[in-house]
Amino acid sequence: MKNVLFIALGSFAIIFGGIGLVFYSKKFDLRQSGLYLSFVFLWVTTAFFANVQPSTRFFCAHPFFYYILAKIGMKAGIIKFWAIAYWTIGIYFFTLRFIWV
Repeated sequence: MKNVLFIALGSFAIIFGGIGLVFYSKKFDLRQSGLYLSFVFLWVTTAFFANVQPSTRFFCAHPFFYYILAKIGMKAGIIKFWAIAYWTIGIYFFTLRFIWV
């Protein structure tokens, strides 16, 4: 029960990453294939083998994830809500993991 909010925040990153892989897979040329393939490997590893908590940490380091958020964000308001919620709740949870707390 302690990890419910972590799972709720992290699952959206996996969902948005999967949506991006499906819808934007044909828009990349040969120069961008390395970036796309590295995100495919990262998404499959995170979705099937890793814990949901580090998924957002993995994805935040990848430019393709920001491309997905920008493309989907232009069409849907849920991205803005998720980004604000991730930022505010993420700061709170990050401070809970300090060693002196």
